Amino acid sequence: MDEGKWQSASFCKSLMACFTTCMILGCSCLFFAFPCAFLAVNVSIAFPIVAGILFILCFTTFLITSFMDPGILHRGKAMHDNLDPKIVKVNGILFHLKWCRACQFYRPPRCSHCRVCNVCIEDFDHHCKWVNNCVGRRNYRFFFLFVLFLTLYKLTLLGSCITYLVLNHHKSMSVEKSVTYPFCLNLGNTRGYSCNWPISTKEESFMN
Repeated sequence: MDEGKWQSASFCKSLMACFTTCMILGCSCLFFAFPCAFLAVNVSIAFPIVAGILFILCFTTFLITSFMDPGILHRGKAMHDNLDPKIVKVNGILFHLKWCRACQFYRPPRCSHCRVCNVCIEDFDHHCKWVNNCVGRRNYRFFFLFVLFLTLYKLTLLGSCITYLVLNHHKSMSVEKSVTYPFCLNLGNTRGYSCNWPISTKEESFMN
């Protein structure tokens, strides 16, 4: 692939990660500026504290998952088109090692070639387009923590928005309420992208 096409492909792949970043930061700004500010003054200071801690944990694990090496195995120097599978025994268990034509080596057990990144990943789980990175041996725990903290963060924001709407149901429509209603409906969507990430592109990320 020439340099121009490679740069174009890299830019397109990074759009989903930019979308995730904008969603997390944008929703957080709206939440802290409107319903959370009201709850902090009129109910409890615990609302911004808990939400702020979860936001930091969520966004930090997102950045680590996105930029951390997932377990990339370096390419070999041989130039073979295809070789027969090799059988090896590890701790008494037989493994069939397949030859990777792209990376030019026999793939270790649980290692797979990601078609999106065009590299072999150790303990490959899937390629997550939302973080623009593969999920493998080195960053799997951070990906799991990211999904966990994101889920807790969304539930906290949803509960806070519902509390705000209940306390202000008798008041006329305002800017705060007009922002909170669609925000609350979006958070209540149980089919949000956070629940679909672990299997979003798993099937299309392998090269046998």
